[in-house]
Amino acid sequence: MNFSREQVNAMAPDAASLTAGKKIASSTWASFGASERALWGEFAGSGKNPYQVEVDLRNMGFKCSCPSRKIPCKHVLGLLLTALDSNPKQDGPEPQWVSDWLDKRDERAEKKKAKEAKEAGEAEEDKPKKTVKKAPKTPSKSSEKNAAKREARVAEGVEQLKTWLSDLIRVGLGSLDPKSKVWDEEAKRLVDAQAPGLAGIVSSIGEFAAAFPNEREALLGKMGRLALLVEACGKIDKAPEDFASELRQTIGWTVSQADVLESGERVDDQWLCVGRRIVQTGKIKALRTWFRGAKSKRWALYLQFAAGRGASFAEHYPEGFARRETAARFYPGVVKLRALWEANETIDQPMEKAELPSDAVSTMPELFKNYAASLAKFPWQEQFPVVLKGIAVRPAPGSDKDDWSAIDGEGRVLPLALEDPEISGATFAVVSASRPVDLFGEWNGRTFAPLSAWVDGKLVFPQLS
Repeated sequence: MNFSREQVNAMAPDAASLTAGKKIASSTWASFGASERALWGEFAGSGKNPYQVEVDLRNMGFKCSCPSRKIPCKHVLGLLLTALDSNPKQDGPEPQWVSDWLDKRDERAEKKKAKEAKEAGEAEEDKPKKTVKKAPKTPSKSSEKNAAKREARVAEGVEQLKTWLSDLIRVGLGSLDPKSKVWDEEAKRLVDAQAPGLAGIVSSIGEFAAAFPNEREALLGKMGRLALLVEACGKIDKAPEDFASELRQTIGWTVSQADVLESGERVDDQWLCVGRRIVQTGKIKALRTWFRGAKSKRWALYLQFAAGRGASFAEHYPEGFARRETAARFYPGVVKLRALWEANETIDQPMEKAELPSDAVSTMPELFKNYAASLAKFPWQEQFPVVLKGIAVRPAPGSDKDDWSAIDGEGRVLPLALEDPEISGATFAVVSASRPVDLFGEWNGRTFAPLSAWVDGKLVFPQLS
């Protein structure tokens, strides 16, 4: 095998997954095999049919048909460990489902390679000759026409949203059925108006209204922020460039990765992966991976998206790993959290001890102050990264067993949001049982979503297997 047990251990997203993978490796597989280019196996899990697990040995790509959102899942880890224990002959033949998967991967790789070669060729052609200066590339008439058409549709959708909000307030929130479809209907209209960002905000407010029917004041606050966003949309042409750019991204315009890698703010640093979270929206799932720069003291959010059942993310970064000598390129905006990585040849390295910089830790009062300052720059920031100092996780007083709170040394309390089913409040409670710990997570102005903890200088990620 062209991989080691240490490499498999490093791939595990958390200790629980590795433990479960070792248990699977000692179990019986319904089928198991290897070829020069792949490993595969079928494992009987809780589903009706065995899970199909496969690994591309040429680049360690992997896939599993199980519903787990761990990356990689315990079945992939179990397959790799099984191969190390048994050292199978790599003589195939490959099952059809394995061959089809590998062929599709090869096809995508060839297309990507051809596209990059084409772009490189075009870039070479576009280079100015010696002293001859070329004029900047101007958009074609058709692209300008399409852009203008979309601008008009978005403006129309924003104006309609403004009227819709006024009607809701005029009718009164008290008369609104918490399970009403009006939120979904308005979100669909905004999608048709090519403003998917606004549509997502409306949908999330509708979900909040259904989940917390008695929280009228909080609902009104969310609607107020949306109304402020609508007003800002009408004045976007008068806003500073960074603010306008982030506002347009909030509405739903995208910034190409090529543009970000070419002109985004560049920060060269050693980046430590401090937490990950998967968010599911319909058929699309997003992997939110947070990094902290050792020298720059900057947060960086790396987003990946995948669609469809069984779809996996292109890259995975085990928590506690650092990207050494790597430059981040930040998306334009006021807050500047989302980033991409410049390509380099450096291999990600594990951290022996993930030191927590003192400047990264906040008390609860400091969190509120810093969050308010960030909102003053851009009022529609959804998630705010923070490390909370000296926290114990306990069940909320007088609440259901599934409600959890973060409590500091002064007795101040923040409600926890544990929306990811693979993140358990109980496991955070165990980590902080003997003494308070420092928790990293996302604050949204209402709840705190913990993603990791620092215990004796070591990052701990208490997730369920």
